[in-house]
Amino acid sequence: MKKKLFCVFLTLCLVLGLLPVTALAEEGESSSGYDYIYWEFEKGNLVKKEGNVDNTTEVTSSSDKTSWYNGWYMLKGKGGYNSGGGIVHIYGGTVTVMGSDGGAGIGGGNGSYTLPSPVSEIKSGESVYKSNLDQLVFSGKNLTVTGDNCAKLVFDTEALKCIAGQTSDPIKVEIEDVSAEYQNSHPDKKVFYLTVSSCNKTITNFNGKVTVILPYELNEGENEENVTVWYLTNSGILIELPCKYDPETKLITFEVTHFSLYMIGIDTWTNPFVDVNENDLFYENVKFAKQNNLFVGTSNTNFSPESPMTREMLWTVIGRVDGGEKLYGDGVFEAAREWAMSAGITDGTNPKSNITREQIVTILWRYAGKPEANGDLSEFSDAESVSDYACDAMVWAVENGIIHGNDNGMLMPQDNATRAEFAAIMQRFIEATVK
Repeated sequence: MKKKLFCVFLTLCLVLGLLPVTALAEEGESSSGYDYIYWEFEKGNLVKKEGNVDNTTEVTSSSDKTSWYNGWYMLKGKGGYNSGGGIVHIYGGTVTVMGSDGGAGIGGGNGSYTLPSPVSEIKSGESVYKSNLDQLVFSGKNLTVTGDNCAKLVFDTEALKCIAGQTSDPIKVEIEDVSAEYQNSHPDKKVFYLTVSSCNKTITNFNGKVTVILPYELNEGENEENVTVWYLTNSGILIELPCKYDPETKLITFEVTHFSLYMIGIDTWTNPFVDVNENDLFYENVKFAKQNNLFVGTSNTNFSPESPMTREMLWTVIGRVDGGEKLYGDGVFEAAREWAMSAGITDGTNPKSNITREQIVTILWRYAGKPEANGDLSEFSDAESVSDYACDAMVWAVENGIIHGNDNGMLMPQDNATRAEFAAIMQRFIEATVK
């Protein structure tokens, strides 16, 4: 009789949407047709086990393990549903069990178990269960990771939710000082490697924000106003980040949305160009391009910001972003042309011709892998002048803030781009897409 009542209850749960249909797994095999996953309570968490363990319940969910805290799942005792099985509802920090014959595995019969408050602070190198992140997200709490010399990472709930959605295994967070490895390329700088990993997987993007606090001690003669943080990309490009340095605590604070290498030091930039001034709108763009050796100037002292950009110049800059070590010196333009053709971003024709704004974004779009874009260009009065071949690329560039319209709401897709304009477009492209 009890078994029949249990089946009726299960059916009602499915009909009413209380039990996700995905919980009845189709993948995997077992004697009852379900894909069983073994769990047990350990320090207040549901912990996944590799095999059948005494006093362990079986949760039949094969797909949506990332949000177990907010749904209904099947439970099965060691002897089957009529010897300890039932339904479990996990919501927030409370696990409620409705047993069938013999009751479910948490204390036997119906009942509930309130999980203790989730861990909200760990040390660098330590791990937390995925279920702990779920509880932090549900309760609106951050996770703090502490390291040596007062280093600290603070993950907001959006970042934790994104991380928890990418794995079902424990998560390890590490703050590692790797400055010694970069002293040849970046002397007198501090370099930190920040990582989030789960088993053999590295999780780099979080969507939410992580507040990063790292130590930096001024060297003799250094000015606190010049302390800077850069994100160091895989190709060696430095992207400067907004930051705040406290000389009393000797700590620098900044925010990120993904992890990799971050470098701290003094900005020693000296402007070599007589035709680029600090009050120019493109000053920071030229600085970025020169510091990263993307542009080398038309001479040692001139950048020629208003000169038109040519196709071969464009291929050269993108090739350098891609890590082309040979794209300097004699024969650079021909080497860049060959690289661009092999990369499939151009046919290599008319290398010395000026290049238009829509041609630039089309080549960048191809280099980025032709990503999809869902918007339109209706906000611009000259949208109809965008060529058909460049439409998808232009929508993508606008959506990602890579290209802007002018003060009159025009994209000017057919206008030739100047070197200063391309420096700005290229910086925005790198900051939006290069990791």
